[in-house]
Amino acid sequence: LFGTPVAAALVFTGLVAASAAFVALYLAIDVPKPNDLARANSSVVYYSDGKTEVGRYEEVNRDSVPLSEVPEHVQYAVLAAADRTFYDNRGISIRGIVRSLWNNLTGGDTQGGSTITQQYARNAYLTQDQTYERKVKEAILALKLDRELSKEQILEDYLNTIYFGRNAYGIQAASEAYFRRPVSRLTLEQGAALAALIRSPAYYDPAEGKDAAERLAARTLDYVVPGMVEEGWLSAAEGAAASMPKVRRPQQSNQF
Repeated sequence: LFGTPVAAALVFTGLVAASAAFVALYLAIDVPKPNDLARANSSVVYYSDGKTEVGRYEEVNRDSVPLSEVPEHVQYAVLAAADRTFYDNRGISIRGIVRSLWNNLTGGDTQGGSTITQQYARNAYLTQDQTYERKVKEAILALKLDRELSKEQILEDYLNTIYFGRNAYGIQAASEAYFRRPVSRLTLEQGAALAALIRSPAYYDPAEGKDAAERLAARTLDYVVPGMVEEGWLSAAEGAAASMPKVRRPQQSNQF
C-alpha cells in the first residue's frame, strides 16, 4: 500500500506544506523594536573633575560602542569563534539549524548552530526558551534582519548585546571586566580570549578555577586563533606567536 511512489509523494507534500507554512510566518512576523534589556546602558556618575568615576546606576553593565572603535582583529576573533561565514551567509545556517534540531531530539548541545545574526535576534527580540516556536521565530527574524540591516550594523549590535560573563554585556564592558582597558586597546590575544568566552562565559572564566583557565586557553589558542589563520584574517606566523594573555581577577565595582 505504501510503496516508494506513495512515500515520495508524502515526503514531497510534507515539504511543500512546511515551506508554505514558513513563508506564511515570514510574511506575518515583523521585526519588533529591541527589548529594553538589550538597549540598556550603564549611567556613570563622576566626581567634579569629570574623569574619576563615583559609581554606576544600571540594570545591566553595558557601554555600547560603534563598530569603528572595535579593532579589526577583535572583530575577526569574534567571527572565528561564533560565525566564520558571517559575511557570506544570509542570516541563518541551514546546516546549523538541522544540527540544532537533531541535538534537541537526542539531548545534545541546544545552543549550537546559530549564526551571529540568529544570536542577535534571540538576545534582542526574543527569549532564551528552548522551544521550536522560538527557534522558528529566531530564524525568520534573522532572515529579515539580514535583508534590512548591513552586516556591519548587525555585527555592531551583536557586539554590544552579547553576554561575556562577570555581569558584562557587550564587548566594551567585557574588555574592562577581564583586562581593565577599553576595547580600542585590546591586543590580538586579548580579543581572541574574549571571543572564546562567548560560547559559555562561566565555563571558560579563569576566575572559576584552574580547569576553567585551561579550557579558555585551549579554546583561545587551539580554536579561535587557528580559525583566524584558516580564514585568512591572521598570518600563520602571527598565529604561531600568539600566547594566552593574563586575565584580571574579577573586581568589585560600585553598582547601584
